[in-house]
Amino acid sequence: MTSRKRKAADLTGIRQRGARFQVRIFGGIDPATGRKLILTGSAATEAEALALRDGFRKQVADHTAVRTNVTLRVLLAEWLAGHQVEPSTRAGYALLIDNFIVPALGEQTLPALAKLGPRPYERLFAELGACRRRCAGKPFIEHRTPRQHECDNRCATHACRPLAASTIRQCHAVLSSAYAAAVRWGWIAFNPMEAAQKPRLPAPDPDPPTPQQAACILAGAWAEDPEWGLLVWMLLVTGARRGEVLALRWENVNLASGVLTIRHSVSQLGGTTTIKGTKTHQTRRIALDAETVAL
Repeated sequence: MTSRKRKAADLTGIRQRGARFQVRIFGGIDPATGRKLILTGSAATEAEALALRDGFRKQVADHTAVRTNVTLRVLLAEWLAGHQVEPSTRAGYALLIDNFIVPALGEQTLPALAKLGPRPYERLFAELGACRRRCAGKPFIEHRTPRQHECDNRCATHACRPLAASTIRQCHAVLSSAYAAAVRWGWIAFNPMEAAQKPRLPAPDPDPPTPQQAACILAGAWAEDPEWGLLVWMLLVTGARRGEVLALRWENVNLASGVLTIRHSVSQLGGTTTIKGTKTHQTRRIALDAETVAL
């Protein structure tokens, strides 16, 4: 027998379960739930288990481990509840979350998603770019209601409709903002959306009416109603948004100097009309020509 004994490896946090080795490391307290957060994994050999455990320990020491086990659905709900935006913008975000993001990824936990990096988000964007229903090429009937019913001409065979690139980019923006909040809250260490590519926007291809078409539109509006004609005129000559023109009040119009000041916009949500700031939250001043001032 040798006088020296081989020093036993420190197997703290490792136990053998059958033919494999299970690793469990305390990762702190989940800030979202208040429960203990345990980093877990398994390996085929003791050496692999030691490497995995030491990696977990380094993540905890470097504060790079995901610090909560909540799902993406919970994160999005928490983020949206406290996000300071206009009601109409909030409703748009909720639609993106409920219709496109949560059905695909909502029930996965943040640690599970963190292991996959940007891949699940880029795959989701690719699927939405092919079909907003993410049908994967499978034929099915799109029913008008989830309730029991007899199908009529409102129920039809599914036809793929890609989600617009601009809408997919909005999904990217929602996820990025939610993950940025999770970083601030200490739930995660980094924002995975910083590495996720978003689809390119197609080159702008505006198709404004020709002068002749604009004249026909104006003539029809004037013939129908003078106030309607003036509204259409203002839209054409100022380039302002429809809601901005509808929000104009006399205090916004200086006829003596021929200047129009745009400060507000009209918004409608659920049948309720409200006055809010402009889309860019900036005041604009537009010079008016003599004919517009006269009108």
